[in-house]
Amino acid sequence: MLEYAFRPSTAWRLAVGGLLVFCLAGCSKPGDGNPVHEIAGTTMGTYFSVKIVTASSGLSPEGYRKIARGIEQRLAEINSQMSVHVETSELSRFNRYQGSEWFPVSDNLAAIAKGFGVDAVSAYLEAHAILDYLVDIGGEVRAGGRNHLEKPWRVGIVSPDRALGVQKIVALSGDSGRAMATSGDYHNYFEVDGRRYSHTIDPKTGKPVTHALASVSVIHRECALADAYATAISAMGPGKGLQWAKAEQLPVLMIIRTAAGLVEKNTAEFNSL
Repeated sequence: MLEYAFRPSTAWRLAVGGLLVFCLAGCSKPGDGNPVHEIAGTTMGTYFSVKIVTASSGLSPEGYRKIARGIEQRLAEINSQMSVHVETSELSRFNRYQGSEWFPVSDNLAAIAKGFGVDAVSAYLEAHAILDYLVDIGGEVRAGGRNHLEKPWRVGIVSPDRALGVQKIVALSGDSGRAMATSGDYHNYFEVDGRRYSHTIDPKTGKPVTHALASVSVIHRECALADAYATAISAMGPGKGLQWAKAEQLPVLMIIRTAAGLVEKNTAEFNSL
């Protein structure tokens, strides 16, 4: 069930899925210019947050309630197809299927569900003339327009070593893309005999990847594609993944574990942001 609030957001920090959204760039404090209204709740087994710049939206309290209901309906539709947390979803039924006949499924499933949801909510907002917003589902984000300070929305990429805090701050604006997705091994993994195994599966072996790539962030115009690219690069590993990202001219940041500590590698397109 959706829970939403019609209030200016106060200072907060939230780090899930490798991203951290900054209050200093995207939210407002009382008396700090145009407020940002937030619609928040849970979906796909994680949180979601939609921040709307009030000054440019022109919405009344009833208008926000209508938008919240629309967002709830759209996310419920996506959950019914893609969520592994809903037993009756298309994906859950596919996972339980024991038959030998063909089981039809939708084109987009769990690997890009959050990114697909971000794009769907963003499209819904824009269809209702809401152009200054930030949509965040479990750390996959997409920005529209400008924040309440009339500056680009900024998000931070969390370091795989939590003690180091934020690894990099990125402004989501311009032709390079307004969405970012991060895939990493520092939330979902297990260790056996001191060796880390990621939740990402290598399609060539059918086993969890064991390479040193801790995190990969991809920026794109569409969050679903950023989500898919991040997952694919995570499966490829730091060598082949970076080579492929350069060939595709994608803005990509990798964080790699080495004996000397964490090392960043990125593409020229990421450096030009």
